[in-house]
Amino acid sequence: MSAHHADDGLPAPVSTLAEDPPADGRQAPPSGVVVGEDGRARPPWAARDPLLREYYDTEWGLPVTDERGLFERLVLEAFQSGLSWRTVLAKRPRFREVFAGFDADAVAAFGDAEVEALLADPG
Repeated sequence: MSAHHADDGLPAPVSTLAEDPPADGRQAPPSGVVVGEDGRARPPWAARDPLLREYYDTEWGLPVTDERGLFERLVLEAFQSGLSWRTVLAKRPRFREVFAGFDADAVAAFGDAEVEALLADPG
């Protein structure tokens, strides 16, 4: 059963803040947020793993505006199929190496030998 505002039929607002604010008067972080030792609030998936934490702190939700960055995201997203994002991030240095520093023009110029080498690469 959902609560509704009196008379307007709209759902009552749901607070995402913890029930009891911290004793020092600061606002509690939203429910499900983990505050790290550095005092930064992060979602649970980015709170403990250093690789995911770095990704969240430096890239998550930020616009990518250059061609190499866009090509990099395209490559990484394509390889995520069936893999966790953490696995893709761990393989990122190797992707950068074999995809010519994510230079789309260089990759487009790959010949058959380079493509075969990529297909055979276990990394």
